Amino acid sequence: MAFIRRIIIIIILLVLDPLSSNVYAASAGKIIKSQFNLQGIYYDKEETLFTLEQDYKNNLSMIFYNHNGYRELLLKDGDIGHQGFGVSTLEHNSARYILTGMKKSGLHILLYKLKNKKKPIKYRIKLFPDSFIPGNETMPALSGDGRFIFARGRSKDGQMFIRVFDTPNIYSALKDINNIDLSDNYIYQWPISSRIASNAIGSLQPLQAIASNGHDVALMFGNARLTPKVIYFYTVNGELKRIDTRVTSGIEDAMIFSQQNFYEPEGLSYQKNRLKILITYAKGINKRNVIYNYIK
Repeated sequence: MAFIRRIIIIIILLVLDPLSSNVYAASAGKIIKSQFNLQGIYYDKEETLFTLEQDYKNNLSMIFYNHNGYRELLLKDGDIGHQGFGVSTLEHNSARYILTGMKKSGLHILLYKLKNKKKPIKYRIKLFPDSFIPGNETMPALSGDGRFIFARGRSKDGQMFIRVFDTPNIYSALKDINNIDLSDNYIYQWPISSRIASNAIGSLQPLQAIASNGHDVALMFGNARLTPKVIYFYTVNGELKRIDTRVTSGIEDAMIFSQQNFYEPEGLSYQKNRLKILITYAKGINKRNVIYNYIK
């Protein structure tokens, strides 16, 4: 049935425009065109879209502002981690804060203060104690309402945990740039496991992204194979609400567009209460980055 459905979609697209291989793109989702590798998305309270992108050639990670085709580079730094970020603006001091992971650190996050086009101030903040594994990365996420910060850590026995922090507590600690230790200041901590996701698909499904609207927390698992992805839904305090093991947003586009068997979830964010998924499919110059609505 899946094969027949794929053939039908291809025929429809060819009828619409036999000369175009990109007809699907106009209605499939929001395309982000970039010469770099997209690694994450974030919508703030005003529903503004920001993207985390990597320039592998120059070993830099960057944060971009995106609006109606206009893109502006806000921040670039070789210390920014591979996944996870958030952006907020504090009205009382007109400063923009960008939260990111710290490259190759499983204990820290980075927080950048941007104001009046001056050089950003960078704070290194410790969220996990030395009893946790220092490798990997914390994959931090800021809730869409700006209230909470979420981060992933691993204990020495390999167990993954999510820690939840009050955002105001983070900002109030911004004094010493390099030695901010909030590893005892979390408000919730709960274990997570990729086992259910991996068993459902039959192969390892790594954690790819974390997102929250301030009430629900979504954790997305998936590899780059052309298979369904998995999203776990929790409350902020760690109560597991449900698991969706058949997330297929964009999979038909990926099958039609490319024969490379490449379909990877790269980002997750709530736009208000609508969950959005960033999917990358194809490789090299044919690569496509598309933001889809999550459909339950």
